[in-house]
Amino acid sequence: AYPELTEACTGGDLLGPYAILAGPVDPAELKRGCVQLETAFPVSRLLDADVYNATGAAVDREVLQLEQRLCLVCDAPAKECIRLARHPHFELVNKVHELLHHFSN
Repeated sequence: AYPELTEACTGGDLLGPYAILAGPVDPAELKRGCVQLETAFPVSRLLDADVYNATGAAVDREVLQLEQRLCLVCDAPAKECIRLARHPHFELVNKVHELLHHFSN
């Protein structure tokens, strides 16, 4: 949807694969598009698309008045569940496996 974005870097870390894209796109518009992608399907909740402006500041959902990212397990705000360590690791892993199950058959 954003052909003007080009791949700057790809790699992987403990959280999984990542890609860094760059281009002359309005950061607020791009963040809105990323949130739409992240919420389009149950499995797309596993995506985390961060957007940064030209000065390197993160474009925040709250500033754009977009809904908060929800927890995979309980649908409370994800930041809250992470901060409070509300769910044991195995619960999160089980939810990820549940979401990916349709792709393994």
